[in-house]
Amino acid sequence: MLTLEHINKSYFRKKILIDVNLQIPSGKLIGLLGPNGSGKTSLLKLLLRHTKPTKGIIQWNNEPLSEKSMHDIAGFLDGNPFPHWMRIQDAKYFYQLYFKDFDNKRYQDLMEYFEMDPKQKIVYSSKGNLSKIKLMLVLSRRAKLYLLDEPTDGLDLVARKKFLQVIVDTFTPDCSIIMASHFVEEMEQMFTDAIFLKKGIVALTGETEELRNVRHQSIDEIYLEMFKPCGN
Repeated sequence: MLTLEHINKSYFRKKILIDVNLQIPSGKLIGLLGPNGSGKTSLLKLLLRHTKPTKGIIQWNNEPLSEKSMHDIAGFLDGNPFPHWMRIQDAKYFYQLYFKDFDNKRYQDLMEYFEMDPKQKIVYSSKGNLSKIKLMLVLSRRAKLYLLDEPTDGLDLVARKKFLQVIVDTFTPDCSIIMASHFVEEMEQMFTDAIFLKKGIVALTGETEELRNVRHQSIDEIYLEMFKPCGN
């Protein structure tokens, strides 16, 4: 479904991603794991076409990643992408207008689930509520690939559990979800696969169950071992 071949990304001679090779089929819920600065957001930016690779090829269904691909791919990055004047209901209107796969009933169900006010101005939203708004919009699409950048950042434990339940409910064998996160311990049971990024390099990847069996560690323990401070 999604193929990355020898992907490199540099900014002003600083190497952000180095020779990334990945193949992601349908039916995967993937944890994109690594500390801040490991290249997770840069990789998602490439997949959402916010930027282009310095070198390498990204293909979607055996064709080069393009604007057409975005009809199958839904996602969001960290931060607030909305104009200061926009209310939640305005954002919904634009999403519904632009994306033909937008499911209005699912959006309304998510609005009720998260108890959001459609007339609320997005600019005044807390970080947690901003994450909810972006998730409602993205998961209301019937996409084939969902890309989520630190989706539970800014949420308390109860809100994170509600959030993760929505993601699990969205997951089907016909789609895949890639979720960048550092909340590994509470999320690892939902991941079918994991990709560990370390300083822009894919340090380890595979099915989570196989990784646990081979290394005799939980995904959280693998993460802590891989990214422990030097000298510890």
